[in-house]
Amino acid sequence: MIGFGKGSNLSQYEILKQAIYGYLITSALGTVPGYWLTVLFVDKWGRKNIQIMGFVALTILFLVMGLCKNILGQFIFIAPYTLANLFNNFGPNATTFNIPGEVFPTRY
Repeated sequence: MIGFGKGSNLSQYEILKQAIYGYLITSALGTVPGYWLTVLFVDKWGRKNIQIMGFVALTILFLVMGLCKNILGQFIFIAPYTLANLFNNFGPNATTFNIPGEVFPTRY
């Protein structure tokens, strides 16, 4: 992923363990703060605005990652990847589950 789990002398267990560390780092940097930003701003900015902002940010970040993957180094690539993870959870992911719970009546 981000350089974890690479090495010629590592066992399969060590490679897997280091890959898990890499995924935990990206989750801690992107996923968790994204959800907390949604909690803080969902009532102030509105659900639709947060979704639009998230989709626009994801479009830009995915274009940068897709078009510049050979230009960006492996450790520099983690920054837009983590930002994409953050904006995915700050925008479309959280509001997709939030809106139906508020729109439909409780009896359904």
